[in-house]
Parts: sequence; C-alpha cells; structure tokens
Amino acid sequence: MIYNYQPIPIVKIKFNRSLLPEEKNFLFSCPMQYIEENNNYFSNDYSILSNSSLKLLRLEIEKILDQYRQDILGISQNLKITQSWVTKTTKNGWHSVHDHPNSMFSCVMYLQTPPHSSIRFENKNSIFKNFNFKFNHTKQTEYNMDNFELNVDNMDIVIFPSWINHSVDVNTTNIDRVVLGINAFVFGEFGENAAYPMQLTLQ
Repeated sequence: MIYNYQPIPIVKIKFNRSLLPEEKNFLFSCPMQYIEENNNYFSNDYSILSNSSLKLLRLEIEKILDQYRQDILGISQNLKITQSWVTKTTKNGWHSVHDHPNSMFSCVMYLQTPPHSSIRFENKNSIFKNFNFKFNHTKQTEYNMDNFELNVDNMDIVIFPSWINHSVDVNTTNIDRVVLGINAFVFGEFGENAAYPMQLTLQ
C-alpha cells in the first residue's frame, strides 16, 4: 500500500457549458496590452470578472472554487477572487516559467485552445528536494517527476496553488490561445480557538 502524504492538488475539470454570446464578446474583445518578454497579450483590466457582462460566469467560477475549498482544502474559511484577467497567445507567443505572487490559489479557464495544448508545472520532487543528485531514471513516476505536463482543451478549468511554477510552450498554430486567469485568497476568521494570541481576521 502506498500512502501519498501531502500531495500537491492540481485539479482539472470541464466547465459545464459554453460561453454565452455576451460573455464571449466581452472576453474576446477586451482591450489588451502586449508583454514583450513573453510575446504575449494581457488584458488592461485585472478585475475583469467584476464586469456586469460576466456576472453569471463569476458566480459559477466561485462555486467551483468553493467546491475546491470544501473537497480539497477542507477548511472553513472561504476563497475570494482577488484578480482576474485575460491572456492571448498568438502564433509564436509563449508564457515563460512563473508563479503568481500575492495569491494563494490560481485558476485558469481555457476559452480558446489550439490542438494539443498543455500547461507545464515545475517543482522539485519531495523525495529528493534536499539533495542535488543526478539520477539515471529507469522510468518516470509521480514521485520522481520534477515537472508535470497537463493536456488542456476548450472550457477546461485548472486550479492549483499559486506558488507552483508553471509555463506554456510556444504556440505554433494560427489559432490564438485565449485564457481567463484568476487568483484567489483565503478570508475569514483564523485561530479562533487557540490559547496563544494568534487570532486573525482577513476580509
């Protein structure tokens, strides 16, 4: 019997509907800025889910994040969306290795995805993270992987801890890769039953 102690939860689910016409129009036509270092485009608005055209979409994403909170995190505090934005990766664009500062959990929703797309996560595997040995692996397992590539398609949603490094390879197609990005933070009452003075309220 193998017991997976404290695995990193990366969750992929399929959003259960297509975008409504007003949602698609807003998300695909929002003003964007070109980020040269990634050869990538970002929306000017980093609170894009606050727009009234996306009210229903935001509510549905909040329900998904709350299910993640209940089933994966198992905590009574809540997750609150703190930032939301759109990225567009045109042909020959990419998204280099990065994490999401000032955030606890992140979510990406794939609005338009070229065939054979993926997101790659990178993290020193927990067994050897305090060593720097160059092993000759006889096979790849979930315990010795330093990176994990997850295939994604239209309307997939991926949720992961914001600190984990991730990246996207060069888009070699003529189809733009359009993604809705979301950051979330915990809020509520912490340490309410502790004897030591460490109570905290985040709103």
